[in-house]
Amino acid sequence: MRELHIWDLPHERVYIKLEKEFQNKLFLDAKEKFGSWTTLAKHMDCNGRSLMNWAYDKNFSSLPVIIKIASITGTTLDTIEKKCNCDIYRKEN
Repeated sequence: MRELHIWDLPHERVYIKLEKEFQNKLFLDAKEKFGSWTTLAKHMDCNGRSLMNWAYDKNFSSLPVIIKIASITGTTLDTIEKKCNCDIYRKEN
């Protein structure tokens, strides 16, 4: 039987929810590397307000954003998967 990992899912339409404290630390660590939400958002080609919301609120975050944040912070995708609350949302067109 083949295992299915979150990174195997279609990135453009998958949103995940991480454990709150882990999600907060992950996003704040990434922000610290760039100095501000604005600079981090420019690097990631997304909205700074969205990054702040994902860091402080218990919202679903898009899988591509989580993967980029993990890369910036040096967090493994295995760790990300372990911290996933198993709430996965597929966005319909």
